[in-house]
Amino acid sequence: MKTYQKMLMLVELIAQAGALSPKELQSRIDVPRSTLQALLKTLADRHWLIRGTDGYRLGPQLGGIGGAYLASVDVRTIALPHLRRLADRWNKTVHLGVMASDDNAVVYIDKVAKGPLPLHSEIGKTVPLHSTALGKLLVALSPLDVQHRIIQRLELTPITPNTITQRDDFLTVIRRVAETQIAWDAEENEMGITCIAAPIRDFQGRVIAAVSVSGVSESMLAQSAQMVEDLKNCSGAISWELGWMTPHNKLEEGHV
Repeated sequence: MKTYQKMLMLVELIAQAGALSPKELQSRIDVPRSTLQALLKTLADRHWLIRGTDGYRLGPQLGGIGGAYLASVDVRTIALPHLRRLADRWNKTVHLGVMASDDNAVVYIDKVAKGPLPLHSEIGKTVPLHSTALGKLLVALSPLDVQHRIIQRLELTPITPNTITQRDDFLTVIRRVAETQIAWDAEENEMGITCIAAPIRDFQGRVIAAVSVSGVSESMLAQSAQMVEDLKNCSGAISWELGWMTPHNKLEEGHV
């Protein structure tokens, strides 16, 4: 392993753990102690790492680099290749949505249309929170104070015969979505169409958007197990590119 690879591995290990002592690092990377000390000194001298009472932490130089990256991030640009791959894989329509500025609806900010049945959705269009998978997901994973405010003023207007119109039923669904991190719309916003949604997180773990797959109910339900896994991989890959570093969403190149 080359020197720069060892340095990058040290930075990644510390980023994942928050802080690691030299002894802890020694147990996780296969290099001689003298080499480890030299690598840590170089990284600290360059302010990529700083040493505190609990071990080495990420330093201000990395903060500056990370800040420059985050300033250039656009969720639509990052998400689009992943949306296209997911849509192509399943021949289904994929949406990217965010909460509207008044926390009262979902706004479609991108769409990759596939499949035999056109959906009545457009980029820039708003759709209800209570009748869509995207909406339920964004409500369920909002900060609790925001979630309570949304639910208090939410009008559970029936859109189809399947739309949730009772507040207790909606709360039950929201709790389940918060646990599973997946939301469903079973012909609640458009008859004959089922939709599944998963969250997109930023570098702090905040849910800033969601991605969904929509299609004819019969085909969606017949393939739902694998589709959910691919959807989670897609949202995880987008989140990782936005800086959300968790072991399960570090996907190989070419993954959805």
